[in-house]
Amino acid sequence: MINHKSLNDKFDNFIERINDKEIKKLWVEHSGIKKKFFDFIYNDIVNIDKPNILEFGVRHGCSTALFLDICNQNDGHLYSIDINDYSYKFKDERWKFICSKDNDLIKITPQIPNEFEVIFLDTIHKADHVNDIIYKYYDKLKIGGFFIIDDTSWLPYIRGGKHDDFFKEVNNKETFSKLLEIYSSNEDKFFLFYNKKKIISNKRNVFSFKVNFKNLNQLEKTIKKILIKIKNFDYIINCAGNANPYKEFFNTSTNEIKDNIDINLISHLIILRENIERNIKNNKSLTIVNLSSNTISFNGSQKNIPYLCSKAAIEAVIKNLSKYYSKFKIRINNIRPGVINSGMTKNLKGYDKKRFRKRIGLIPGKKPGSPTDVASLVKFLLSDKSKFIFGQTISISGGE
Repeated sequence: MINHKSLNDKFDNFIERINDKEIKKLWVEHSGIKKKFFDFIYNDIVNIDKPNILEFGVRHGCSTALFLDICNQNDGHLYSIDINDYSYKFKDERWKFICSKDNDLIKITPQIPNEFEVIFLDTIHKADHVNDIIYKYYDKLKIGGFFIIDDTSWLPYIRGGKHDDFFKEVNNKETFSKLLEIYSSNEDKFFLFYNKKKIISNKRNVFSFKVNFKNLNQLEKTIKKILIKIKNFDYIINCAGNANPYKEFFNTSTNEIKDNIDINLISHLIILRENIERNIKNNKSLTIVNLSSNTISFNGSQKNIPYLCSKAAIEAVIKNLSKYYSKFKIRINNIRPGVINSGMTKNLKGYDKKRFRKRIGLIPGKKPGSPTDVASLVKFLLSDKSKFIFGQTISISGGE
């Protein structure tokens, strides 16, 4: 999905809607507040229809102002809890303030709904307290909802910096560790995201999930969890591949054959099954591009039979799926990359630079392709320019 309105535009419009001068000043002058809310969570929650939001901690009212703004745009309601009385901060029919300790369920429960789309914790940041609140209120979080925990860190503070505080450093690290502990015990129930994550793209709608494709049970659970957060995808690119082992067939072990088939074939089948079924149920179109290998064109080499088998099999699957599911707005095509200078062969045991150069000499074009060559074809097959192309296999191999 493409967001045509930038976050900066949305932020500016939000600031204009704030009536309280002090709260507006905090939002404008403290860039950390904007980064925390707009760069990390805003797009995830701004379009939730009729949201119920539970907020622990009001104080200055910055987060309260944002949540109320979202509620007013989307016909929602905000319930804020703080041990100090901040009921004077806002006058809004969509806001209910409860003066209470956040862990006092006896007092709080009768005053709040049974389910929330968003729960935001910004009170006591000690690890044991965060643990207590998560387990007390998790059952009130709707499937696909967000439980947001403020002020956690796993990095040491820099001496002389803004947060040069031994207590904060140790305490926040303990909280971070506690969250990992909770996640490890409940990883089949929710995702864990941090706003200090590895950047793989400057696009706001790109997420990275690390999955072991040899562990098919883990893969299946991860796909199901992703589809809780993201209801359906518009595009899928299947490009996971494993060319190992590169050795004589008679020297290839059963486990090596199985690993190759699991990564190159079975993992794709799981991903395709879950997503095609979801999109058909939701009456949503889906465009899929699969990457196999041009090794199929000449029946592979003497040393890549497991790889050849898995890639030939997935091509047959693509043909079959296209034949039977095109009528449901599912469009699938396949690309056969030839020799691409991607660095992948560096991890291929037994395939050294000398062998790579010799392989290039067999290409009619006398040079390897680049990742950009493949990416351009993928982009074309995902676009409307290829909307009448179904179930095809296209080689990009320098003429082989």
